[in-house]
Amino acid sequence: HSLVLGGAAVLEAVDVGSSCLGSSAQPPSCNSSAMAELVWACMKNSNCYSLKSRHCVTLTCEPGNLANIHCFKYSGTAQDKAVSVTCDDKQRLRLVVKRPKRNTRAKPTRQFTRIPLSTAPKKALETVKKALVEKSYRARDVNLAMARHKKLTQARSRFQQVKAKK
Repeated sequence: HSLVLGGAAVLEAVDVGSSCLGSSAQPPSCNSSAMAELVWACMKNSNCYSLKSRHCVTLTCEPGNLANIHCFKYSGTAQDKAVSVTCDDKQRLRLVVKRPKRNTRAKPTRQFTRIPLSTAPKKALETVKKALVEKSYRARDVNLAMARHKKLTQARSRFQQVKAKK
């Protein structure tokens, strides 16, 4: 099948079969990976999260994307298991994990669970590792989440030092 978006761009979509194109919102016979590939096919060329430049890799700021690279492998929107480490307005670190339930696709605000992390770096890293290994995330995602936590912790401490000097 092919999709026409905006009258100009034509995407080759994944053939998910007639069982997925029925009238119900989420039939039980749909393959999870086929749905993820279909979502990616629809959003890979243009979406509100992509940050394109001429001579560089296309980056993204979508929720659930640890590497901030615009590709199917790291996409938080297309994948069923997505994770990110974020810093909120009050400089508190949070582990954000995508819920596995299918009924949250219609409610984007409920798609992610936010787990508060300790200010002690070792304890926070243990929390990240435990939460992700317990839910059987890939080792790549666990390592990326731990690396991102370290970088955010360093940036937060530098920000607090600069703020204290003023």
